[in-house]
Amino acid sequence: MRSLLTLAVLSILALAASSGQAAEPAKIRHITSLYSDNAGISLKNPEGVACAGTTVVAADTANRRLLRFSVQDKTVSAATVYELEEDVVPLTVQISITGDLLVLDGKTRRILRLNEAGELQGRLEITGLPAPARTAFRNFKVDREGNIHLLDLFGQRLITVNEEGAYLRQIDLPAEHGFFADLAVSSQGEIYLLDSVRAQVYLAGKDATEFTALSRPMKDLMNFPVSIAVDRGGTLYLLDQYGSGLALVNRTGDFAGRKISMGWAESQLLYPAQACISQEDTLAIADRDNNRVQLFQIVR
Repeated sequence: MRSLLTLAVLSILALAASSGQAAEPAKIRHITSLYSDNAGISLKNPEGVACAGTTVVAADTANRRLLRFSVQDKTVSAATVYELEEDVVPLTVQISITGDLLVLDGKTRRILRLNEAGELQGRLEITGLPAPARTAFRNFKVDREGNIHLLDLFGQRLITVNEEGAYLRQIDLPAEHGFFADLAVSSQGEIYLLDSVRAQVYLAGKDATEFTALSRPMKDLMNFPVSIAVDRGGTLYLLDQYGSGLALVNRTGDFAGRKISMGWAESQLLYPAQACISQEDTLAIADRDNNRVQLFQIVR
């Protein structure tokens, strides 16, 4: 029943998408899909994925573990498996500039730190944080300078700290909004904020003190986007979870088309959770309900 409803929604969205204003900025080609580790243990409901250089790390959420892959010339190496404690629910995962892994625990809403060997190094402790001291992180991203940007729903703010956790700044979230689910940081330090309910993107420049609307609400073009990533050209990639697809928005905030359809075949999606883009233009997607991570190449 859920699949039938989703297909109906996708038909409506496809008709709306045909009236998009901007041309598609890039093509996306499927490379491969990751289904299991070296021992043949299958991924189960992966919620997170991180890209850094040739490395892709997946949060294998239901299995309570992380998997690290290397992608080189469209060839994927064997996975390194990092087992987590049983009470940890790995959601978002990021790779620091030193190679450490940062993981958002869905149970505590705190950030855990693991070294390159996968050994737990404790939690990210923030020092110098203005009131309120309490936080509840929905998502976070690491930028190219190593700073960590945290979406704090309890304090309704975007907090930026350095790699050691020292407070740098915060930006209040827009007062009028639906639900902020994710953020992305460009190579120039611009922060993009995604409102899932409104299907709207907000922007704060590198030194900005507030967010401003980059796009209009796009509910006529997508259903419920939950993840946002930005490529080196400034194109935004929004994962439409309930629409099981990928929507593109250009750097001026205009809709630029839809990619990928709902389904079970290779290069199709079923309730995807998170996307990331490497410096080599590899697009990785945590294809949650298909129990896999899919890799695509962005072709300009």
